[in-house]
Order: sequence, then structure tokens, then C-alpha cells
Amino acid sequence: MKEIFADSFDIPNRFASGNWGGLSVIENKVYFAVCKHKIDEQADLFVFDSNTFCLKELTKYPEIFADEKHCVAHGKIHTPFRQYNRKAFFGTHLGYYQKDLKGYSPYKGGRLLSIDIDTEEIEDWGTPIPDEGIISLEIDIRRGIIYVMTWPGAYLLEYNIAKNEWYKIGKYNIFDRTDNVCRSLICSRNGSLFFCTVDGSVHFWDPVLRKVNLIHDNLLNVVFEAAQRYNWNQDKWNVDQLSADKFLSNLKKDGPLFTQMWHPALWDEQNDSIIAIIHFAGVIIRIDPDNMRIKFSGQLCIDSERGQVPTSGTSLTLCCGENNRLYNIGFAPFLEGQTTKIRIHLLSYNTCTQEVNDYGAIKLKNGRNVLYSNTLGTTNNGKLVSLAWVELPESDLDTFFQSKPGKIDVGITAEANPYEIKFLIMNQPN
Repeated sequence: MKEIFADSFDIPNRFASGNWGGLSVIENKVYFAVCKHKIDEQADLFVFDSNTFCLKELTKYPEIFADEKHCVAHGKIHTPFRQYNRKAFFGTHLGYYQKDLKGYSPYKGGRLLSIDIDTEEIEDWGTPIPDEGIISLEIDIRRGIIYVMTWPGAYLLEYNIAKNEWYKIGKYNIFDRTDNVCRSLICSRNGSLFFCTVDGSVHFWDPVLRKVNLIHDNLLNVVFEAAQRYNWNQDKWNVDQLSADKFLSNLKKDGPLFTQMWHPALWDEQNDSIIAIIHFAGVIIRIDPDNMRIKFSGQLCIDSERGQVPTSGTSLTLCCGENNRLYNIGFAPFLEGQTTKIRIHLLSYNTCTQEVNDYGAIKLKNGRNVLYSNTLGTTNNGKLVSLAWVELPESDLDTFFQSKPGKIDVGITAEANPYEIKFLIMNQPN
């Protein structure tokens, strides 16, 4: 069995909920959050220096919300941290979703914040839309424009930093579900903003013409055509019972089955294109901003699921590494009796050769299993970093369950996978 080993750092509040996408590397700093699902607890904010191996909590972060002491807390940070003018911008999100507010006031709305890269001072840039969390963020560096997508309404907004002005572009939640808002906004070299909707459509905002356009190709079509062309196992989709047109029509109507469609999407400087992963199939796609076509580029998933669709899924972790590699984390769930357990594998994709590697399960150097992660980044000195859920020793089980942990993810319970949160560092595989 293939395995890859990681060093680990302890995290305060080690039984917190975790992290879903809110980790980014800027220069030698790794910025990340530890999220919570409790009504009265803000997320914790950390910075890790990859040169000194110093892990520091930004303890002034909760002071930003001093005026919201009796409101639903900003329990999560889902966005990446994006740099502009020596500031790392990010957005906040709620972590408590229950209807019973226990006497607290409703969530006031996600805030756009920034961390000064040199002084670590935190600045508040305001709330885009009351009551809505911020779930994705991107910056057009050339124009000084920040884009955010909110949850649950899927409002796409533009913020002009110099003018301190917000503009609402539109609303893009096409099904009556709250878990299908686009998790990843991405700017091309000319500043066009790309995003997807859960029916497989890809849209782009033209900042010059001030208009949202639709790309002709569809993500679901690309996945289905690849599955047909390469004779993938599609038993779970019952393809033989329907014509291709009818099958695709049904898939697009059932869009919520595929939640956020792509996550994340990246700008590939070397190939001058957008590259993204379709999470329910592990399919890598490219978008050429010149001809606006979507191209199938391979399948990145664990070895045992390659050549089938749908797969168990991948995480919010696609990131650029050395030697033309992209790295990602693949989920490897399994049943133990009637209980769903989880492990994760480190995966890579070569953007030049399309070679895929599954390096096996991630473990700590002391042998403990890494259960789950939805963050991954590459440091300036070539290390891979992640905030992860790690298998808990039996001696800590009582303390863990007394903390009343939440779910790990949809269908994956903390009761079946007791964990503690740790910050991991790994070498990039040869």
C-alpha cells in the first residue's frame, strides 16, 4: 500500500470543525482559518511562516466583531486569501445553520476583511449584503476590483477598492438549494471573471462591457462525452436506459446532486488558460479565454476509481506545485460495518503530459491516519501544507465527545471518525 508521510503542528482548539478551502500561501506566509459550527464562536485565524516554521494565531481577529456579540458568529472562512497592495483579502461566513437561534440575533452578513502582510493588522472593508455570508472571492489585480459570491443567495458583487463602491452584478442560484453556490471565482489575464452554476453552465463577466455572458460548452456535457469516449464505468448513472440527450437533460435538471460543480479553478500562467476540477468526477478541464471553449484534460482521482463516473469526489484543494504539477486531495471513503469511514490520498496531475499519480494515503510520521482535509497549498520553499483532521488516540476520545463535535462533511460523522485538527507539512513527491 502506497503512503505519504507528513510532519504536524498542534492547533489550539483542536476539536474545532476544521476548514473548507480557506488556506492560501502568499510569499512565505500561509494564511488559514480554523472554522466552527457553534452559534457564538468566531473562526480562529492563523499565519504560518514557512521560513521559520513559526505558527501564530492572529488574536486580534475576533475584535473586528465586537459590535456583534449577541449575533450568530462568523464561524467560517471559505474564501481564499488574495493579495493586493500588500494586503491579503478574504471574506467571512457563518458556521451555524440551525433555525433555533437560542436568543441570538440573526447573522448580520459576511465581511470583507484584509490582513496587512507586513504588520498583520486586520482591516474591515464592510458587509456586501446583509444576512449573506461570503463564500468565494477573487481579485482583478490590474483594475483593483474584488469579486465576491455570497451564500445562500448566490449574489455576485464587484467592489472597487479605490472608490469604496459595491456593485451587484446578479444572482446565480438556479435551484432552490443552498449548497450549490459557486465556490471558486477565477479571473483571466484580461480581467474577465469566470464562474459556474450547478447545471454545468460556465459564465463570464466582461468588466469592460459590464455584461455576463454564457460559454457555449457545458461542464456536464464535457464529463459525459469523456466518459463515452474513454468507455468509463457509468453504472451508477444508468446511461443505457436513456438517450444521451435525454440523460444530459435529466442531469442538468438534477443539478443539486453535483453541488458546486467545479472547485477550485486556477489561472495557469504557463498555458494561459483556466484549469479546474469537476469534483464529482475528478475531471480536469481547461478553458481558453480566447476561443471560450471547454476542453477535457484528464481525470484526477484515487487509483481505484479512475475510469468511472461519478467518483467519491475530490476536495477544495487543487493547487500549483513544482515541475508543472498540480496537487489535489482525493477522498477514499469505505464502509466499516454500516459506518462510513474516510481516508485521503495525495494526487498529482502534470499539466504538460497529463500524467496522473496517486501517492497513497496521507499519514503522520508517527503512523496516525489523516482522515480528511479540504485545504492544500505550496510554500515558497517547495513544501505542501494543509489543515487536516487526524485520527484521534483512544485516550482522548472522552474529551473529544464532550466537546460536542459537528459533522465532518455530508454523510461523514465525527462520531464514526473521531479527530483532532493539525497543521501538516509534506515534501512534494519526486
